[in-house]
Formats: sequence, structure tokens, C-alpha cells
Amino acid sequence: MEKRVSQSHELQGEEQQGQAQPFLAEEGKPAQASTLEMSKQIEKVLCEWDATGTNYPREQCLTALFEQQVEATPETIALVSQEQHLTYAELNRRANRLAHFLQVLGVGPEIIVGLCLQRSIEMIIGLLAILKAGGAYLPLDPSSPDDRIAFMLTDARAPLLVTHSLLDTRFATLPAKVICLDQWSDHAPLVAHEDNPGSPVCAEHLAYVIYTSARLALPKACRSVIAMSPGS
Repeated sequence: MEKRVSQSHELQGEEQQGQAQPFLAEEGKPAQASTLEMSKQIEKVLCEWDATGTNYPREQCLTALFEQQVEATPETIALVSQEQHLTYAELNRRANRLAHFLQVLGVGPEIIVGLCLQRSIEMIIGLLAILKAGGAYLPLDPSSPDDRIAFMLTDARAPLLVTHSLLDTRFATLPAKVICLDQWSDHAPLVAHEDNPGSPVCAEHLAYVIYTSARLALPKACRSVIAMSPGS
């Protein structure tokens, strides 16, 4: 029995030594040199391999950069959701139509618009349209309690809410005007322009407002501007 225990300890010792070998000085090299080589490897992984930052044009808005991409690759697929897909040109046209309608309703710089939709192509169209109109979007999770959504819309002073007709009954008592993406075009044929809407918005204007997910206290708003930053 003593012999078996001794052999087991020897095997464990050899296994641990093998695991620690990469951290030990190589034969014939001092420990200091081995540590230096390890430091170089760590620096390579953290600095060289992770050097993915890109200098974006800081003075251009996200919508302007998107429209440049539309001109460059209009027929390239931009969005895919289950069986649906849109090219850059199709996405731009649909977002432009909604953006023109939002502008008629008063959306412009520093105007916050609620956006309560499931993750879908329609959600991206709504988000892009709000930015194209010059406004800022307030993302709202449809699974959130009604009182939480009502608080955020009221606290952000959002005069409009973009949603779907399947959800609009939840917002009947809210002061915000409700726009259903699956119905709005039937009521706005005169403003259904497909050209890029003109807007005085600049990179320093508000782009979106996001609320914290506080559970024991009222959620707090975090705001961000449209300015692009390296690595965004």
C-alpha cells in the first residue's frame, strides 16, 4: 500500500511540473530572461493583436456615413432577419419615408422619440428613421412593465412613440403620440418621400437616451451624442 501511495504522489508531482513548465526558466537560460520573453508575449497579445482601433470621421453623423454606404453598395444586403432581408437601397428608402413623416410631426434636433419594438428589421428602420429626421431615440423593451415604460417616456419628455399595432393598446393612456410602423404609411401618403431628408443635425446633437436597469430605485437616463469616436 505504501508503495502505491508513493507512486501516486510521484505521478501527481510530474503532472504539476509539466503544467508549470511554461512558467519556468528554460534550460540554459536564467529565470530573468524567461520572464522577459513572457512579458513580450503578453504585450503582443494585449497590444499588437488587439490593435483594432479605427479613426472614424468625427465631424460626420452616423446617418451621413450610412448614406455614403448606400451610394457605394446599393444592392448589397444590409439586413437579414429570419426569412426577410433588405439591401442598403431598400433600407434607406424605407427609413427615409418614415423620417419625412416624423419631421412633419415635429421631430428634429434634441427631440426624443420612444422606440418600442421587438428585435426585427422594423426596429432598425425605426431607429434609422429617427436619426435621419434629426431626433434621438429612446429604446424601450416591450417586455418591460407598463409603468416602467410610462415613466421613461414621461421622464425623457418624448412626444412620440414608434411601436407596432400589436403593442399600441398598452400605450393608450400615455401622453405620447403613438405611431405604429405597420400602419403609419396608410395615413401619411403625402409625405412618403424616399429621398434623404435634410436635417440641421450635427455630430454634437443628442443621438439616444438609455435608462439604467435599476430594480430597487427609479431608472436613470444616460445620454449620448451622434459624434463618432475611434473604435466605435
